[in-house]
Amino acid sequence: MRAEIIKIEVTPDVVWALLGGIGGGVKVFFQWTKKFPNNIKEGAGTLFLNVFISGFSGYMGAVFSSLASVDDKIHVIFAGIFGYLGVTGLDWIAEKLKQN
Repeated sequence: MRAEIIKIEVTPDVVWALLGGIGGGVKVFFQWTKKFPNNIKEGAGTLFLNVFISGFSGYMGAVFSSLASVDDKIHVIFAGIFGYLGVTGLDWIAEKLKQN
């Protein structure tokens, strides 16, 4: 039997969401380790949920920036920033869209 290589196409959308999730995960991880330095296991669920929310927020930040710029570097930067911001970033996007 021969093993086959599975090729997965990585689109900019996937990269944006991953960068946002990583940004939010890092923020929550550092907050958790400062608050409870000896008890990281209990924060796994919180970390997972925040990475998920931050991934979506980072993706939305990148999509929002794609409306104003065609430069891919800007989209990646916005994905990381909005991933770090999490729900606050989503609130900011909603506020800006309501103004228009």
